[in-house]
Amino acid sequence: DTLIFLGRLPMLLILLLLGFYVFKWTKELAGPNAALLALFLYAFSPTFLAHGRFVTTDVAAAAAIFIARGFDQMTMEVGMAFAFEPKAVFPGEGAIGIENTFYLSNEGLKRLTYSSDELVILS
Repeated sequence: DTLIFLGRLPMLLILLLLGFYVFKWTKELAGPNAALLALFLYAFSPTFLAHGRFVTTDVAAAAAIFIARGFDQMTMEVGMAFAFEPKAVFPGEGAIGIENTFYLSNEGLKRLTYSSDELVILS
C-alpha cells in the first residue's frame, strides 16, 4: 500500500499544480469570479477525478500543455530573463546548438552569458 501511495503522490501533486494554473490563468484573463468557477469545474471534472489517481501520463501531459500555453500569452517586461537555445538534432549522429541567456533592461536586451556563437566540433 505504501508503494502504491508513493507512486500516486506525484500525480496528485501535478493535479494540484494544474488546479493552481487553471485558477491563475483564468483570473488573469477573466477575473477572480471566473477563476473560482473554472477551479470549481476543474475540481469536479469527471475526467480529472478518474484519471488523476492513476500513475499514467494523461494528467501530466495535460498539465504541461495547459501550463505552457499560459506562458505563451505572456509579454516580455523589464526585469525578465530568458534563455535563447536553438538546437538542431541529427538522429544517430548528435546535436548542435547555442545557449545564451539575456536580461531585458530599460535600455534593451543585455547578454548575461557569453558562450561562443561559433561552431565547435567535438570529436
